[in-house]
Amino acid sequence: MENTTSISTHLHAFLNKNERVQVQLVGNFAYVHAETKGTLFATNERICFYAHDDSAFLTFDYYEIDAVILHPDEVIFYNQGERHILSDIEQGNVEEFNQFVIDRMQIKS
Repeated sequence: MENTTSISTHLHAFLNKNERVQVQLVGNFAYVHAETKGTLFATNERICFYAHDDSAFLTFDYYEIDAVILHPDEVIFYNQGERHILSDIEQGNVEEFNQFVIDRMQIKS
């Protein structure tokens, strides 16, 4: 597995000019009938997911997030009606991540 510093370096190729990573978590991400290990990032503009196995990159704009379900051990959010879950979290602070996303959703709405 790549370390977080290496992943952050790869991520910057996908970020917008003034976009900055604020919080990140490493775990298993389930989305649209797939699950893969990776890093979920919350930036000042959106949520991004980087898959460790195939370097896939997904983005979720804050204004398109329908809901965040507060859970102490997982990140659960709905984006345009689709449920996304980060579980088996190995690194990062779930509460901090969730609160940051909720705050950004309020700013973007």
